[in-house]
Amino acid sequence: MLKDALAGFRCVDFSWVFAGPYCGQLLGDLGMEMIKIECRKRMDVVRNYPPFAFEDRRLNSSGYWNTHNRSKYSINLDMKSEKAREIITRLIAMSDLVLENFSARGMKALGFDYERLLEINPRIVYCSMAGFGHRGPYKNYVAYGPMQESQAGIVNLTGWPDGQPSRVGTSYPDAAGGVSAAFSIVAALRLARRTGKGQWIDLGQTLTAVALTDTAVIEYTVNGDVLQRNGDLHRFFAPHNIYPCSGDDQWCAISVESDSEFASLATAIGQPELAQDARFAMNATRIQNRQALDELISRWTAQYDHYDVMHRLQAAGVAAGAVLSTGEFVEDEHIKSRGFIESFDHPVVGEKLYPGVPFKMSLTPGYIHRPAPCLGADTEYILKNLLGMSDEQIKQLDDEGILV
Repeated sequence: MLKDALAGFRCVDFSWVFAGPYCGQLLGDLGMEMIKIECRKRMDVVRNYPPFAFEDRRLNSSGYWNTHNRSKYSINLDMKSEKAREIITRLIAMSDLVLENFSARGMKALGFDYERLLEINPRIVYCSMAGFGHRGPYKNYVAYGPMQESQAGIVNLTGWPDGQPSRVGTSYPDAAGGVSAAFSIVAALRLARRTGKGQWIDLGQTLTAVALTDTAVIEYTVNGDVLQRNGDLHRFFAPHNIYPCSGDDQWCAISVESDSEFASLATAIGQPELAQDARFAMNATRIQNRQALDELISRWTAQYDHYDVMHRLQAAGVAAGAVLSTGEFVEDEHIKSRGFIESFDHPVVGEKLYPGVPFKMSLTPGYIHRPAPCLGADTEYILKNLLGMSDEQIKQLDDEGILV
């Protein structure tokens, strides 16, 4: 069996925080050799983000950083020095991909904008993931996931009709950007292998987040409607809501999209006559009477815990899912059966559980290849094994303060 779908590809990775590292995590888990360029003078800020494995918040113990930077190598370089830039140039010349998610000014300031990358390696694929991309009046604006969520319109769609806009609760634009970048990179690498020509992927993270707004943009472009917040309700279907269950703060999501599904729901909750009730027999009338319908369903769901509600309704062919806490998700029998949560040993924090590869390919399934590197842990390996430097040359660079 083949092990790695992206074996034989190498990336020089300048990315930091979440979006770029998540993209690199996906590529690394599929076998791409990820060489993360770091500098002790200006570390990736996420190296100091919680949660930490130790109370003293020691270096290399951030769970956030260790998750999104596994399957990578780390080299320490003072990128302001000419000798460091020479090393980076040599790495780019022997690589397939350059990845970064700085603002539009970042790589130019380092001396590695796209024009320079093409001079070094015409086959290089360059993926830039600036929050607003490299074109347009906002291109130099600083961007992080929470504000991109707002800019993309997601926050304005989230919350109750009579309340204020609300964040989703996690930085979806970062994850969306990482997935979109990985997809576009694989496509560009395939073309580069066929034609010998690389290209620049100018990915604006905010735009990838717009894909999460479902039909909101289409509603506006088609008929000028601006969608409003509607809590847990669905505009087109009823019942569609989060219903209380018997346990403390337990809930179950239920979604019905056809009259036949509603008939199955009505039978499952012991009230088959609801399917013949004029208020609920058709989807249009269920929407008109959704409050009364939700009250009926809630009285039934309140008798059982959230897993029990899910299993009973799924057995009847009704879409239902227990609302899980993060702990419940990690311990869920289905998640465990999928092998999504992987155990891996880290040199500083020891063995921990990490979210793994979210998809499974039959020949090249993807897996955590190596723990997230300690800061600069692979500097000597990269200089010696990839660039062929001698011990004396490496020591001289170290003595000159280049390897910091």
